[in-house]
Amino acid sequence: MLPRLVDQLIRFRVSHLCIALLLSLASVLLLTGLTFKGKVILPGLVIDNSPEAWLSEDDPNLQGIRAFQQYFNTDEYFIVAFQDPNLFSVSALNELSQLSKDLKALPYVLSVTSLTEIKELRGNQDEISIKPYFNTSTQSQAEIAEAGKRAIANDRHRNQVVSVDGQTAGIVVRVIAQPGGVGYQRELKLKVHEMLAKASEHTQLRYHASGTTMLIGWEEEAAMQDSVLCMNLACLILIFTLYCLFRSLRLVR
Repeated sequence: MLPRLVDQLIRFRVSHLCIALLLSLASVLLLTGLTFKGKVILPGLVIDNSPEAWLSEDDPNLQGIRAFQQYFNTDEYFIVAFQDPNLFSVSALNELSQLSKDLKALPYVLSVTSLTEIKELRGNQDEISIKPYFNTSTQSQAEIAEAGKRAIANDRHRNQVVSVDGQTAGIVVRVIAQPGGVGYQRELKLKVHEMLAKASEHTQLRYHASGTTMLIGWEEEAAMQDSVLCMNLACLILIFTLYCLFRSLRLVR
């Protein structure tokens, strides 16, 4: 039986090698997924890094984690930041406002906090008003600069959505975490990076995104890349081993 099998492998070595290469290619596609014109044809490998994935259903620690999440909520946050010496200008604030709206429209996003989204509580004699700090359609440059100083002076906003020197803005994005959900951080990370790359095409600004959601998304993407790399290396090692055994690319001695 074994000699016949070996004889068949040697006689049809090219066919078997082609089949092995096709199977390897199919494995890579199953790992990485396949997208055509924005439509996902194959979802690819999804890695679950949630705490629930490491515990069994009857584990008391799992029940404790779920109770904690239910009591303290399961929201995640990430921040998008950029530096602009002319942050308190009409063009910069309009761009910040548009980016905030685009981020708010992403899936899993619950709320967005930025300079153009925050509101100011002010008292004037017998009146109390709550309104945004900035309105680029009605404010003059001097009024925008003055509003920027008030935002920096506010402890709730300083080093949250604006730096002390008034040159760095941050957009705090609150994400609705998906308990038991798999892959949503990677999906959101890809969409955010695509959005920031598109926004960078029209300006000299450099955007930076970081936070729990982004880090988990990077981790999942890196794990995917490592899996594909290991698969490719395994194929190369197999071909090299066969070549060393047969001393010929024809796979015969």
